[in-house]
Amino acid sequence: MFMFRKHTERAIRLAQNSKVINDEMVIELSKACHYLEDLCETHHVTNKVAMVHCHLYLRKIDQTIISNHSEFEKYKITSVNDFKTINTLHKGEKQFWSAFDYYGQFLTYSYLRNRCGDNAFLQLCDWYAGYSSDFASGVGSIYHNNLKNGMEIVNLNVTGDYNVRNAKNWERSAWALSQNINDWNKNIEQTLKLSQVSVAIFLFNFLLYLEEPSLFNFPLKD
Repeated sequence: MFMFRKHTERAIRLAQNSKVINDEMVIELSKACHYLEDLCETHHVTNKVAMVHCHLYLRKIDQTIISNHSEFEKYKITSVNDFKTINTLHKGEKQFWSAFDYYGQFLTYSYLRNRCGDNAFLQLCDWYAGYSSDFASGVGSIYHNNLKNGMEIVNLNVTGDYNVRNAKNWERSAWALSQNINDWNKNIEQTLKLSQVSVAIFLFNFLLYLEEPSLFNFPLKD
């Protein structure tokens, strides 16, 4: 999260100082996007270390953080074309993602009130980062109270009586950390979707902020 904000701040400074989109600014913005994407990946946000990076030090580190991180990411990279269409999600989940409203459902005026300029934009960035991290790690649930327009309530096939209205996200973390490719697919289809949405909305608002900074003024309402 720190690195995402750090490179975003650098990109803002470079853009404001040069008044043009130059190569240096694009590099910083690309790094910011990379770290935002990492915040949408379960292993990164749950501090699960790749086995290949630490096999020489297994006796010295906490075994609970060793994971299938490398294997999982290699699979995701080589299989990315398979995720152009969503296959494993339930009907209700597909409907949810097709109607996903980043602002209308989650971001309120009260979150940004009394903020303006860089302060308001960076607060949005903190929100993207925290929201993505919560989703990928399983801390929160984006499905809670967010069914719209008669979306079907479906069983998520997890232990207990869960459905898309009140499902917790712990199963998303379990899917990524398992050794089952079908579970990986369930995780990737949703975390990859969130990564795409998060980066797109971040870049849109970054350019909007540079073009119309006055739109990011949120005075206190009476």
